[in-house]
This record gives sequence, structure tokens and C-alpha cells, in this order.
Amino acid sequence: MNIPQTTYPIVPSEAVNGKADQCQFEDIVSRTALNAVPVGGFVLMGTAAPGSTGISDGQCKIIPDGTLVGALTALAGVALMDFARSPFSGTANTDSGSGQYAAGDDVQCMRRGRVWMYAEGAVTAGNPVFVRVTAAGTSVTGQVKDGAAANFVQHPTAVFMTSTSGNGIALVEIK
Repeated sequence: MNIPQTTYPIVPSEAVNGKADQCQFEDIVSRTALNAVPVGGFVLMGTAAPGSTGISDGQCKIIPDGTLVGALTALAGVALMDFARSPFSGTANTDSGSGQYAAGDDVQCMRRGRVWMYAEGAVTAGNPVFVRVTAAGTSVTGQVKDGAAANFVQHPTAVFMTSTSGNGIALVEIK
């Protein structure tokens, strides 16, 4: 006997790390994860010809520690949460975005549009986004914050669309 669902949330969760915000122009590409890729973080996109050194076109990977400002031009975008797939390793719905795609998984990467991301510290709507390029403690590369700091570089086109009073989920627009 099937038991029917008897309760429904009136307002489903709007902000989940790595969830695309709806109702605007988006540019989302599919890439194959070269290594473990955290949900909701910026990743690098390959442009090299297959068989050459570097990341091949069609692949993405986590930002390596110490990536320089110029390398941010190769950002694939943000690894989006895929609600249709089986559970991620780790806990994908936590603020820190510890869920991740495994090497070889297909990853939907948002290059343009609005996406919910875990922000390190308080952020203010309208301010530019700075991307972590060196891991520290439990923070991984690809996470974002408001304002210049060690281990972060400014994203050339991304801005915060919402504010937070501390660590938490913020809406980021990539133009």
C-alpha cells in the first residue's frame, strides 16, 4: 500500500548552495569533472586541445591553490547543484557546500546568470565578488567573499545581489 504525502511546504527553500536562481538570462555549460569539484564554487574550465598539457576542452576542475589573477579568465563558472541526480558525497545542502562531484561526473557550470553561493563573512548587495584561490582550513578554493583579502582575487564580472550579516548563502550575478 502506498502512503500518500500528506504535508507540503508552503514555501520551498529558495536559497541552497549551488542552486541557480530563475527568471533571467543564463549561460550554463556541461563539463566533465577532472577531479572532485565542490557544489556551489567557481571552477576552472579547460580550453586545451585533447592530449595536450592542461585541462582539455569539455573538462573542469577545482581552482588549484595559488591561482593567479590572469587565470580567472578560464573560469567555467559555478558548479551548480543537480537536484535530479543521486546524493553527492558529503552533505551538499550545507552552507559550506561540502557536497561534491566526483572525477568523471558531468557538472553543469553557470557562466552567466544568478546563482546562490556560500559567502565567507558578511557581504553587501552590489559589491564585487572575490574568489578564494588558496584553500585554508575548511574553506576550499572557489568560495566567495566581499572585499579584497589574502588568498582571494576579484572576479571580473560577478557582483553580490543580496546581503548577509555573516557566513551564509548569498545570491551572486555573473555578467
